[in-house]
Amino acid sequence: MVLQSIIVSTRSLNWCVPAVGLLTAAPGYFIAFSTAKMLTCLLPQRFYDKLDSVMYDSYQKLALFFFESYSGADIVISGDKPDGKENVLFISNHQSTMDWVIVDMVAARFGCIGRVRYILKDELKFIPLYGLYFRQHGCLYLKRQKQWNREKFIRQLDSYKETKIPLWLVVFPEGTRFNITRKDVLEKSQNYALDLGLPVLSQVLTPRTKATEVSMERLGEYFDAVYDITIAYTDDAKTYQQVREPAPSMGEFFNNPKRKLHIYLQRYATKDIPKDEESRKKWIYDLFCKKERLLEDMVQNGRFPGPVWSGPFPILYTLPHIILSSASLYFILSNNNTRKSFFYFTIASMFLTPVISYFAI
Repeated sequence: MVLQSIIVSTRSLNWCVPAVGLLTAAPGYFIAFSTAKMLTCLLPQRFYDKLDSVMYDSYQKLALFFFESYSGADIVISGDKPDGKENVLFISNHQSTMDWVIVDMVAARFGCIGRVRYILKDELKFIPLYGLYFRQHGCLYLKRQKQWNREKFIRQLDSYKETKIPLWLVVFPEGTRFNITRKDVLEKSQNYALDLGLPVLSQVLTPRTKATEVSMERLGEYFDAVYDITIAYTDDAKTYQQVREPAPSMGEFFNNPKRKLHIYLQRYATKDIPKDEESRKKWIYDLFCKKERLLEDMVQNGRFPGPVWSGPFPILYTLPHIILSSASLYFILSNNNTRKSFFYFTIASMFLTPVISYFAI
């Protein structure tokens, strides 16, 4: 009994290794990103974009080492295969702090991690280091309805076209994370649907369409396709009971080696998507009705339809990045001067980057 308790307690700390690995690597990568920005400030934007893409790819593969190889989770991807040469919009359901890494998992299999940008909640820009960098990388921060600056958002979208940046843009139209245990959130979403005369959903929240619809309007000709990406989590350690369980947080994802992550993709060519605003909104609502049916099917059958075309990502693609990060950190910490500089820079950045984000973003 005591031994079992020790094992359970130890397993519950599995998240500590990736947390330490990713957080200690972040300042070094931030220095590299900032240096690249300064070195290329007098050059065309494409030079920074290229360097940024390489470094972002490296850090995200470091993350994938933990989320895929270290976690031991079973990654199951089915549906339509993305074309790595296309510019696309990904429309995803949202239920966990894990969701941001899902498109990275897909992108890694096509060599496209550097293309990934997100439309994020405005509050996330205050996360030390990460918040400021995500804007440098080209992610967009979205304020709530009453504070939303549509013109600013449009200018930021147009910058993708102007710089001709290769783009996988990810949006979570639900805004709030779906949680099967949060009945108040689900009830609020269903009341919102009733007010608009829309179908009442129980497996996803009623989407807020503004960012998605405007993105489709401004980048309709730039996007080659829109991908509907639906995510589900199951636990193979439990007896299957045809009941949807709460999605794991990032910490919980690492604590269960029997976790299975299901990703389903459906492609829509841009030319087949409605061109007027009201029709696009309806199209987005219909998309979430399809997600509803997919997730109901998942609850009943434990899988998404169609053949599986990808499993776990090979460790050989992520291991070099964990070695590079570890070696760089060892070099910094092994010297007293660089160790002090690294420590002071990290502490200063933790306080200064949220302030810079407040005024600059």
